[in-house]
Amino acid sequence: MFAGLGLGWNAVLFASGAALVIWGAVKFLDGAVFISRAADIPKVVVGATVVSLATTFPEFAVSFSAAFLGKPLLAVGNAVGSYLCNIGLVVGLSALVGTIAVTRRIFMRQALFALGAAAALWATALVLGSVGRPMGILFILGAVAFLVYNWRLSSAGDDPKEEAPKVEKAEWVRQGLGFLVGAASVGAGSILLVQNGAQIARHAGVSELIIGLTIVAVGTSLPEITLAVASMIKGHMDMSLGNILGANVLNVFWVVGASAIVIPLPIVEQNRVLDLPFTLLMIIALLVFGLSGRGVSRMKGGMLTGIYLVYLALMAVFFLG
Repeated sequence: MFAGLGLGWNAVLFASGAALVIWGAVKFLDGAVFISRAADIPKVVVGATVVSLATTFPEFAVSFSAAFLGKPLLAVGNAVGSYLCNIGLVVGLSALVGTIAVTRRIFMRQALFALGAAAALWATALVLGSVGRPMGILFILGAVAFLVYNWRLSSAGDDPKEEAPKVEKAEWVRQGLGFLVGAASVGAGSILLVQNGAQIARHAGVSELIIGLTIVAVGTSLPEITLAVASMIKGHMDMSLGNILGANVLNVFWVVGASAIVIPLPIVEQNRVLDLPFTLLMIIALLVFGLSGRGVSRMKGGMLTGIYLVYLALMAVFFLG
């Protein structure tokens, strides 16, 4: 569709797609948070379920569109790249602003889920070499199990509830329309991102996997980055950290799983020897850092960002070109 436009137009349309995804994700997120607050869902559970689903929707839309358009490497790259970006950039840079305090028990539960998701994807890559439809279904069941588990945390009273606010009907209509318009914008922007990202990769002589792991992944992670900045300003970084961990679980189980149902996703050598080992390294580092001391300090945040930069450097040296 966009093959004959030239690099300049592809870049413009790619940027337009990114803008649509970001704008739509903000509207979608606002609607999701409004609904969750009106329904009186606890803050930590909101971060790990409702907000995670909302902020992971761009990754889902982009990877699902990529799979539907026959670009499975871009679909895999976006999901895995977003996982890495969420820890290396979102958590790492947020911790550089100020120490991220954690609720140890809840943090450990969410981090272990994220670790399990990364381990499951790497094991699938090593044993099967691809994520086919049967594994895609199992991954989606894993996402359902994760969400159900977090809802049970809510009913167990791990986070105190506040009285649900009274909301006028007009506000429900306004927020509902914003929610739907945001979803549509993310979908349209995703198609522009995927199609023009593939063309940019072709012009630049790099693989669609590299494009997915880098600029597309960073673009679809911008809702998490935006939420983290807002959370730091408002003093609610615990909610943002829950969202990031939940988003990483869903990047594997929901995003990869749904995309694999559309088309089997090949896991290439770069994924097996670099991308997926680094996802495990980074979530293990975050788990250790979060449970040691009083949370994720500036030094620990710098180390997480440093690991991410090492990963990008290794990619550039061994796989770029």
